[in-house]
Amino acid sequence: MSYRAYSRAERKVQIIASLAIMVQNGKTPVATMYQVAKKLDIRPSTHLLGILSEMVASGDLTVMYVEHRPNSLKGIYGLPEGSYTVPKTQRREIKLSRAGMTCERLLI
Repeated sequence: MSYRAYSRAERKVQIIASLAIMVQNGKTPVATMYQVAKKLDIRPSTHLLGILSEMVASGDLTVMYVEHRPNSLKGIYGLPEGSYTVPKTQRREIKLSRAGMTCERLLI
């Protein structure tokens, strides 16, 4: 299988887009380096770590370090607060009827 070689700028756009898709799906836009690599279909590497570090330094991403194992920290990268809006879920009411009589109302 052949892969296209993307530039650093293109990879940065892909990272932001993958986190934005998480927002659209109603999930919290945070991911570890491994999860970001999996979304981009690449291997987690020091090259990807360098791209993520550049994005944190420029303010495009935030990082939070949590203890992964004793004496080991894991970085969790996410979009900065205020840079995205969570879409509102639309709810609608469905009336179920049988022989002209309303049986139930469901909220979806």
